[in-house]
Amino acid sequence: MSAVSSTEADRKLNIALHRMSPHIAEIMKDAIGVRVRPLSATIPAAKMEEDSGVTERLSQYVKTHRPESAMESIREEGTKPVLDPSLPIVDQCRSRFLQECGPHVLTGMFSPSWDIKHACILLLQDIVQYGNVSVHMKLSEFGCVKKLVDFLRVNTDDNLMEITGLIMVQILVSSDIRLKQVFNRHGGTRLLMAMSQFTSGEIKQEVTKTLKTVTRGKLFILLWYFRLSKNIQAYAGGLSLAYVHK
Repeated sequence: MSAVSSTEADRKLNIALHRMSPHIAEIMKDAIGVRVRPLSATIPAAKMEEDSGVTERLSQYVKTHRPESAMESIREEGTKPVLDPSLPIVDQCRSRFLQECGPHVLTGMFSPSWDIKHACILLLQDIVQYGNVSVHMKLSEFGCVKKLVDFLRVNTDDNLMEITGLIMVQILVSSDIRLKQVFNRHGGTRLLMAMSQFTSGEIKQEVTKTLKTVTRGKLFILLWYFRLSKNIQAYAGGLSLAYVHK
């Protein structure tokens, strides 16, 4: 093909693309796999198309017919996440955020800076509260349940953060029975029973509510067993002291 005919083909392609809506034009450029030079502003752009069926069909065409060379070119251009227009944008953004930032948010819960700790706790609460089961399981993969247990164990100087942590535990263990098993595996229930003994006020109320959520009606039996074991330990300690004095 001569240089003249190639230039003419580029010009016609530019005209066709600039008369499409911006979204459709991007999909077509992706499918063709070429760089299109900007055209003069004398060519009017078409109005945004309302037919969502056309967009969906074009997106499907791009996914099935996109050449591998075009895919490699897209990968080399940068690290921006590639979103699929045929899937919900919110779910894709949330999944990408969890993958890239989830571990950092969990680590920030134990930051020596109160501001960072507070921001990470509130952000994690939003993720847990508005997330579904798949989001909760993804957080569990990053060790969220274990970190929440550790957070409740060491964070005793901020009532708001402690209550926020307890609320997140309630949501997580109610979401899936596997998360409840992980919580028990890391000593979460025993920690809550211990907290019910030495806390008071709003924190004690939230601890009791969390215990009810975890045990599902078995709270009285667990508290009775916990107190009995404490009494047995105290009695055994008294016997040991008496024996030593003899």
